[in-house]
Amino acid sequence: PPLSASFNAHLKTRLDTVSTAVSLLLRGDISLRGERLVVEDERGLNDREVLALLARVYGNVKVFCREYQRVLGRRLRAKALGGSFEADDDVRDLELVKLRFGDADLRDAEVMVKDVEDSRRFLKMLKATGVKALVASHVFWPDVGGGKEMAKPYGAVAERWEAFRREWEHLKKPRQLRLEGGEASVSLDLGGVERVVR
Repeated sequence: PPLSASFNAHLKTRLDTVSTAVSLLLRGDISLRGERLVVEDERGLNDREVLALLARVYGNVKVFCREYQRVLGRRLRAKALGGSFEADDDVRDLELVKLRFGDADLRDAEVMVKDVEDSRRFLKMLKATGVKALVASHVFWPDVGGGKEMAKPYGAVAERWEAFRREWEHLKKPRQLRLEGGEASVSLDLGGVERVVR
């Protein structure tokens, strides 16, 4: 059923409409599996109908795909910073989102998930360097680096990074690796006389 022009205008002017719809979709409140959703006027609409209404308001689904990619990027980076390179849940979510939005506007999201899976494989193949890095194809990731290189690491961190970079570039010739974006975490062991603090 069509929404009123004033309601359409209201949805378009709200800054949180798209991000809320994507969050609800990923949480399952707008089901990815075709269950029912009750909206404010108490009509039962399934997820396809809700997304179709929102797509009509915005003219297409591209805006939702871009927001999904931002959410996915934040989630994957947070996992990597925490040391996890498991993307099984994200692969499943991506496949379900593609069923709703189509493949065409989600190619970048596919590359992002593939980057995480590739990083996991590389970390298993590389010799022990003490570095765990998400190697991201920065062109496809939203909000990564903005083209700015990170400050260069120093001391032991720089040595480990260089060993990681050399080994990665050897395996992935002719591709090159550089630090970008400013997101990193470091785990330090501080040893005392009686215990080690991590």
